[in-house]
This record gives sequence, C-alpha cells and structure tokens, in this order.
Amino acid sequence: RCRTIIAAKTTWSTQPRDQTSAPICRHHADVASSRASGSRDEINARSQAAVLKLGCTKEGVLRADRITWTGRVRNSVIFSILADEWKALRA
Repeated sequence: RCRTIIAAKTTWSTQPRDQTSAPICRHHADVASSRASGSRDEINARSQAAVLKLGCTKEGVLRADRITWTGRVRNSVIFSILADEWKALRA
C-alpha cells in the first residue's frame, strides 16, 4: 500500500509534486506488486483530483471510516491502480 506523501502547499498541482508521486507508483509496478491503493478524505476534492490525474480508479467510499483529530467522522474514498494499468499509462 502506498503511504502518504506530505508536500508543501506551494508544490500542490505542480510538476515537482508529480515527479515525486510517479516514482512511488512506478516502484509498486516494478516490484511485481499487482495493485497499489490508498484513501482520501471525501471532503478533500483537490486531493481526489490529484489521485485521478495519476490514473487511479475510484473504487468506492467507506462511510464513517475513521474519526479525525478534530472529532469529525470521516468518510474515506478508496482509489487504486493495477500494475498493468500503470505500465500502460507510462508506455
């Protein structure tokens, strides 16, 4: 499973950010991992758009998945990409 990448707000939606995320996905595909997945907060549309831009597929929503540090009940949107899909995008 991909871990969270924390980036400064000045790098959001920029080429350096894309250059950081792509190698992580490439690594998953190269080490014979068949699937990489992750989740995003349902209210964070910007983050969801970034994941879709990488070529991931939205698989669904886990309702009331966790409680945030503020006490808000969070719904998590699940995304994934298969190794073959990643390789096809990068070909």
